[in-house]
Amino acid sequence: MRSLVRLGVLGLGLGLGTGAAMAQDGPDCDDPQTQLDMTICSAEAAGRLDERLNTLWDEASRIARERQGELRADAYNPLSEDDDGPWDALLKAQRGWIAYKDNHCALTGLQFYGGSMRPQVENDCLAGLTAARIAELEAFINPEP
Repeated sequence: MRSLVRLGVLGLGLGLGTGAAMAQDGPDCDDPQTQLDMTICSAEAAGRLDERLNTLWDEASRIARERQGELRADAYNPLSEDDDGPWDALLKAQRGWIAYKDNHCALTGLQFYGGSMRPQVENDCLAGLTAARIAELEAFINPEP
């Protein structure tokens, strides 16, 4: 649902721009000048982070599934079918994180209910939490010795 809000704002911004603004590909995200520009730029930033997260998720999933298979096949101390393995735990954690992220950022945005900066605040929240989750998945993929 969050991505639909971001895309709707992005589409609205592109559809209502002036002739000069329409000549550009979009706002200058290094120096956004309007609330609409800031909202568009925050949506783009959150989208880039979400793409990075999805790439890392694929890698983390592969590693967790392999490790779970190894643990279940361990001849001396196999992981029982009743116990969660790395893949089970990773999937539960990700589902919980997604629910938390979406609800927390919706709550954060509600502080600005009715205001033009609400979508930007939600996008910034999503970006911050996604960046933190990226760091967590990177640590899972490449654990410190």
